[in-house]
This record gives sequence, structure tokens and C-alpha cells, in this order.
Amino acid sequence: MKRYLWFVLCCSVLLAALSAPALAAGSANPNPGVIPLNAKVGGLTYAEWGDRWWQWVFSIPADDNPLLDLTGEKAAIGQSPGPVFFLVGLWNYEGQASVERQVTVRPDKALFFPMLNADFWIADICLDEEGKCAEGWGGDDLIQMFYSCLDVVMSGAGDLHATLDGQPLQEPFKYRVNSSHPFTCQYPEYSIVSDYVGEGDGVFPISVADGYWLMLSPLKKGEHVLTFGGTSCTGASLGVTYHITVK
Repeated sequence: MKRYLWFVLCCSVLLAALSAPALAAGSANPNPGVIPLNAKVGGLTYAEWGDRWWQWVFSIPADDNPLLDLTGEKAAIGQSPGPVFFLVGLWNYEGQASVERQVTVRPDKALFFPMLNADFWIADICLDEEGKCAEGWGGDDLIQMFYSCLDVVMSGAGDLHATLDGQPLQEPFKYRVNSSHPFTCQYPEYSIVSDYVGEGDGVFPISVADGYWLMLSPLKKGEHVLTFGGTSCTGASLGVTYHITVK
């Protein structure tokens, strides 16, 4: 099947907030439980973890994908053995306005997720020998177009709000980062992008992400409740509740 140049907006609004004990915090950090944007976790920046988040969600078949899971049962699928545990909102949030999940994480895991995010990509194929695609875009021109479009999309975010154990996130719009450089993603047969690229596995040789991301310091052992929601660039709203057991 022929692949096409395409882009996808994951406007699954994923918000978070937090007041857990900090791993790293500066005097200007408005949220002591959120690791600052200029810090690194496991040697990686916020932007690099954001790219890995997209690589993770794209790599999981639709039947097992946490973005389509309404219970939290699939939350651990494909997670890295490293210091970070990924959380998600909803892939098709326009059809499902709210979701409530239960997850279990270890006390040494930072929690990383986007409050609101988007990814633009080109499907495996369509650059010719000169780096051009059928639409005439290619190389640096294509990448710059992706960044420009993402900037417009992310500027449309609104009403970001979240709480952890009743404590609200402060200044959520300060947590925006984008890819420092394009990255590659692989997707399996019957993936969450099959509606865009058709059935069968493949590769996005060029992918660029932007969004409002949070890296939450590891939570204390016990039970926690995370709620988040907001309005996407399309005007659709979402509400998410995570019941988090740390043990």
C-alpha cells in the first residue's frame, strides 16, 4: 500500500499537577513536586523524554495501546526499565470525554506525561532522492513547516488544569518544550495510526513534537489521585482521573 505524507495531531489533553517531594527544584519552581524544565532525568532532557514518549505510544499495537485503554490495565505495556514511567490521556478524546484509570508504579519512578501535545510526521516513504515529497516539501523546509504548524497548534491550548491529591498545578503554561531535533518512530501492524497510513507496520523517518510536558518526582508509597483536564486547540475538552498506587 502506498504511504502518504501526513501529520497527526494528538490533541489528547494530558494535564498534571503536583506537590510530591522534589528530586530537583529551584527557588523559582512554582511546583516543588515537578522536576524543573532545565533538569535532566536519567541523563535526558524534557524534550528528549517527550520524543521517547511518542516513540513508545506509536510502537504499541492498538489493541494494547494505553492511549485507547479506559481502565489503566494496559498502562505498563512497553514501559522502560529506566527511571521514568509514562502516563497518557486519550487518543480519541472527542469520542470519549472522560476516563478513569487505576495504575501501580514503583516509588523510584518519575512520572512523565504531556498536559497537551502534538506530533507531526512524514510516513515511511515519500521523500525522493533529493529529499522532496510529492507535495514539494522536503529537507529543512519540511522540518521547519512542522515546527511552525506545531507552534500554531500549541498556542491554541486553553484551560489547562490539574490536581494531585487536591493540590493544583501552578503556572501550567510554563511547561512547554519541543523536539530539539527530528526523531524516528516505528509503528506496528494495526496501530493507532492505521486510519492514517493503512494497515501494516512502518516507520516515520521524520517526526517532530511539541507540547506542555510534566516530569513528576517519584511519589511517596501509598495511594494518590491525579486529575487533569483542559481544552484542546479544536475546542474539545477532556477530563482524566488516575488512581495511582505506589508500592
